[in-house]
Amino acid sequence: MSKNKLGKGLNALLGDNLLGEEILQLDPSLITTSPFQPRSAVDDDDIDDLAESLKKTGVLQPILVRGSGDKYELIAGERRWRAAIKAGLEKVPVIVKNVADEQAMIMALVENLQRKDLNPIEVARACKQIIDSTGMTQEELAEVLGMSRSNFTNLLRLLDLPEEVQTLIQKGDITVGHAKVLLSLKDGDETLKLAKVVAQRNLSVRELEQLCKTSKKDNTSKNSMDPHVKKLKQVFAEIKSIPVKVSKNKSGYSVTISFSNPDKAVQLAEYLKQWETLQ
Repeated sequence: MSKNKLGKGLNALLGDNLLGEEILQLDPSLITTSPFQPRSAVDDDDIDDLAESLKKTGVLQPILVRGSGDKYELIAGERRWRAAIKAGLEKVPVIVKNVADEQAMIMALVENLQRKDLNPIEVARACKQIIDSTGMTQEELAEVLGMSRSNFTNLLRLLDLPEEVQTLIQKGDITVGHAKVLLSLKDGDETLKLAKVVAQRNLSVRELEQLCKTSKKDNTSKNSMDPHVKKLKQVFAEIKSIPVKVSKNKSGYSVTISFSNPDKAVQLAEYLKQWETLQ
């Protein structure tokens, strides 16, 4: 996604360009946070570094706000605002825009996308919030953000993944490429299991694809197993002291029994009587 596309989308949304807007100097304590901030976490170290820089230069790029009673609500520029407070600045430059909630949400998202401050899950959640809150269609929001319909749809699909998998994406333990592969799985537990394997072993997307193929084959095999054979495996599984293996081969199924003590044969015979209930 290019910054130029995002810029065009933002200007189209505002109906004008921010160049030439009146810049006011405001006490940062008069500014409040936005309920539409898409970023879910603030990097304190990043804010500390920016605060040290602002002590020398001040805030060079105006913060975007809108009126909110006797104060102002942030639209874009939260990092600069937080750093300015930490630096002890008495005034910060702002541009006041008279925009509705819909525009404020999109502007906050676009600004963060331009700065690459958001992870894919934060972007997807912000987009979903805008769609749910404003009634915009996916096509409309994708156009404003400068995204293709297919990329936008794939972005929203990340929210179909289990919460724990979404957290792994947020932390950077797995990539969007991995996520696309995981979305092909239908079982949530299996999805989470493979996602953790990717994170622990640092697997590539191609390696994950192979794991998924194996997983799907195993699940198909389990689902296609005759119910009588399943019951037999359950019966044998209860025999803790006698190793019994039921496996499928080209001609059907085979049962392998291993024991050294003849007394075990009596125990095995008792368990096999349960097989009669299957007939």
